[in-house]
Amino acid sequence: MTVYLIHFDRPIGKGRMGKAQHYLGFVEDGQLWERMCKHASGQGAKIMAAVSLQYNIGWRCVRTWEGGRTLERQLKNKKRAKALCPMCSHSPTSEGLNHVARTSRLPSQSQVRVQRYLGVVEQAP
Repeated sequence: MTVYLIHFDRPIGKGRMGKAQHYLGFVEDGQLWERMCKHASGQGAKIMAAVSLQYNIGWRCVRTWEGGRTLERQLKNKKRAKALCPMCSHSPTSEGLNHVARTSRLPSQSQVRVQRYLGVVEQAP
């Protein structure tokens, strides 16, 4: 299984509940691209539906870890997604994003799909 971190281009929310700029999720191995497509179409997590459809906020998958529901829950409970995010923790560069995609432990075909999604490699015509 794979745990993933999504970074929103701008925060969502206000008031007592605070603002969110990240989403942590998990997916079965080899299904990351399909899950990203579901998030983009508003299926799955309610916050991702709001970000993608209601507020039209851009987002990207910026980091992955090998692990499942237990790891996802541990990371969520720490409430420190910003510290885990390469977009927030230091100056992002395309090389840095490529490094994130390249070092993830995804199967090679899924890795290329994620790199395409991140915009660090061009899609073939």
